[in-house]
Parts: sequence; C-alpha cells; structure tokens
Amino acid sequence: MRVAGALFVVLAAVATLSACGRAGEADAPSLQGYVEGDFVYAAPEIAGRIADIEVREGAQVEAGALLFTLDRQTIEAELRQSEAELAAAEAELADRREGQRPVELSVIEAQIDKARASRDQAEKEFQRQQDLFQRGVIAKARLDQASETLSVAEAQLAEARRQKDVATLPARKAQIEAAERQVEAARAGVTQAKTKLAKTNVRAPEAGLIDDVYYRPGEVVAAGEPVLSLLPESERKIVFFVPEPQLAQLPHNAKIAISCDNCPAGLTARVTRVSAEAEFTPPVIFSEKRRGKLLFRAEARPVGDTARLRVGQPVDVRLVAAEPGS
Repeated sequence: MRVAGALFVVLAAVATLSACGRAGEADAPSLQGYVEGDFVYAAPEIAGRIADIEVREGAQVEAGALLFTLDRQTIEAELRQSEAELAAAEAELADRREGQRPVELSVIEAQIDKARASRDQAEKEFQRQQDLFQRGVIAKARLDQASETLSVAEAQLAEARRQKDVATLPARKAQIEAAERQVEAARAGVTQAKTKLAKTNVRAPEAGLIDDVYYRPGEVVAAGEPVLSLLPESERKIVFFVPEPQLAQLPHNAKIAISCDNCPAGLTARVTRVSAEAEFTPPVIFSEKRRGKLLFRAEARPVGDTARLRVGQPVDVRLVAAEPGS
C-alpha cells in the first residue's frame, strides 16, 4: 500500500517538476512528499494468552504506560513451586551444617543419662563387693564379676557420649558443597520465575500514538509476535523527492518549509537523509534537459509540534534559503 502511494507521489512530482521546468528555471518549485512514520511494534518476550489490552487504537500514551498483560496463573504456579524447592534446599543445607536436629539430640542425651545411671549403680555395687571381699565375706569371683559389670557400664557411657559428639558434627565438606549447589539452583529457579512474571506486563517504550491493535484478550500470542503498533511522537518524518538539478541546494540538515491541508502555518523540518540512488530513471541517455526527471528520495524530521501530521498525508515542501553564517 505504501509502495503504491510512493509511486503515485513520484509520478505526480515528475509531472509538476516538468511543468515548472518549462515555466522557467528561476522559480523554486514546490516539491511533493508525504508523511511517513517509524512504528514501534510492542511484542511480549514470552508466549502466552493475552489477559487484557489496556489501550485502544488512537489513544495517546506516555512512556512506561501499561499496554497489555498476559495470563499469569501458570507462571505464578511455577514461582510457588520454585520457592518451595528453595525452602527445602535451604533446610537441607542448614541440617548438613549443624548436624542432627534438637529432637534427635535429646534422644541421645537420654541415652547418656541412662548409661551414666547404670555406671553409677555398677560403681556402687563394685565398691560394696570390694568391701565384702576385704572382710572375707565373699569369694574373689564375686568381686571380679562386679568389676566387669562396672567396666561394661563405663564403656556404654563412653559410647553414648561419642554418639552425641558425632551427632553435633556438621556433614562432610563434599556433602555441604553439594547442598549449597542445590540452594543456588533453587534460587535461580525463583529468579527465573519472577522474571517471567514481570514480562507478563508489556509497557510502552516511549510516548506515542496507538496506531493498530492486532490481538484481542483470550488469544494466544507467540514470543516476539507484535500485539500492537505504536507511533512515537518523535518518529514522524517527511519523505519528498528532489530533482537532480536541485541536489546541491539540499545539504544535510538543510531547512525546509512544510505545508499541508489543515496543518498549522510555519511548519519546518530538517533534512536527515538524501538517497544515493534515483527513484525514477527513464530508459534513455540523460541529456542536460532530461536530468530534471531524475528524482532522489529525501527525508526530513519535522521541528516542533507534529501531532497533526498523519502518516500517509501528502505535503508540499519548499527549500528555505540558507540562514546567514550557516
């Protein structure tokens, strides 16, 4: 559609310039052009179902305004799962660093108390048997038996104490490092889920006009697929066509005057680009009389308020005399 419009403008410009050329080279003819826009296409970074479109076609939005949102339920579930996995991994790491839990340690403490009581009882019994042996009341075999019972009780108490020492020790270094890697992986999962959740809200990269909306709520959109187009305020430009004899009058940043239907008076623009190739080339050898039929595409950025310039709108362009000292 835009190509056909450009071709129409080129042909019209050729006719106008030819007529002006016949009228006299002294007059500076009006060049024909049109308004063009560099659109920004807002697309999600992730695939999903569109939950809501927050803007309408033709609406003016500010930079950072919410344009549309994707459904969040699946990603919120992923986030909850990732947070649960992180909590489990952190608990496992703490357990490996600190040893057994207090409840398990209390069981070992009870075993120590029991072993200590048995040892105390065996010690008292040994002392009693030793006293009886010294008085000649019992045989030495009874004293040896009491001594053996005491030795067993002391060994059981020592074993219970060693079990407590082992229970309070942290896990081996390799086990702790493995648990730390699990925590890091779980944290990365949480960060990834939060990042995806943030990407369900798509905002305007800059202020501009909503030109077209391609999807509706409930439809599924792929990652990178445009949902709407936005024309930033600074991205309107004037496209016009300059005959070859006037190229020397059109340096970079040259000032041009713009006029169009229903446009405010005094609009100007600055030339930003002149094409290196001609847009229209007759299939003949170019003589000096025919060089005026060679047109070169030029672009200019409007200066000031451009809100009333519509994309595709035809405009007339005139070169403005160079300012003194420029």
